Amino acid sequence: MTRFFISSVCVGFGGGLGALARYASMQALQLVGLPEYIALMVVNVCGCFLIGIVFIWLEGSLRRDGTSRMRHLSVSQTLNDRTWWPEGDPTLPVVDHFFFALNLQVLAAVVITGFLGTYTTFSTFSLLSAQFVSQAAWGELMINLIGSVGLGYVAVWAGFFLGRIFVLR
Repeated sequence: MTRFFISSVCVGFGGGLGALARYASMQALQLVGLPEYIALMVVNVCGCFLIGIVFIWLEGSLRRDGTSRMRHLSVSQTLNDRTWWPEGDPTLPVVDHFFFALNLQVLAAVVITGFLGTYTTFSTFSLLSAQFVSQAAWGELMINLIGSVGLGYVAVWAGFFLGRIFVLR
């Protein structure tokens, strides 16, 4: 129950910061003249890039028990060569395992679920897409769909590769 409470507080804290960051980013991008849907796409693609970096960094730096969900991907090959990932380090004391697992959980709750979960927004993306359909704005719809989904996917992979560089330092 304590872990749930701590995680919930972390998600709430990160979520508040992420919502504020999204609002500020959207306002700044619209002030420089970008339409709302392009500003949202930029925010979402940046969030995808950041989540790729953060996820690989957390997995590569803090998950030392060999259970990473990314260990089979080519982006993780250089991480697999490290003595502690994915095989683990049996000499690491139990307290260190607990410490790393708790840090991983808290950081993932604050940064990934909280901050980046509210910084990027699928619901606003979907609402704007529906509005483009109702307005028969097919060009904007395609830019929104392809840009947000396609560039978001590419940005996550780019984040994975950059995150791997941070882990290997």
